[in-house]
Amino acid sequence: MASPAGPGGLLAMAGTPDALMLVDAVIAFTLLETLALLAWRRVSGRGIAPRPLLSTMASGLTLMAALRAVVAGAPWPWLVACLMAAGVAHAIDLRIRWRG
Repeated sequence: MASPAGPGGLLAMAGTPDALMLVDAVIAFTLLETLALLAWRRVSGRGIAPRPLLSTMASGLTLMAALRAVVAGAPWPWLVACLMAAGVAHAIDLRIRWRG
């Protein structure tokens, strides 16, 4: 089995328009998923409550933003900002879950 880091692997795609489009597609799908889950909750009254959902999604989306910054070759402060935002979102998510 070929390594993702090897020739032709995912890391070889870094900095290419294909890699950026892939990350952007995953981000877009995650945003649509979030909107669909919030709409489902509003219409049916069932599903994940908005606060835990949004904190979980924020954590994941900021990690994806960090990935996008790396793939796009952004200056390192953008990566640090995205990772710090992910850490804050994760802490908020844990606090919400800890309280129940």
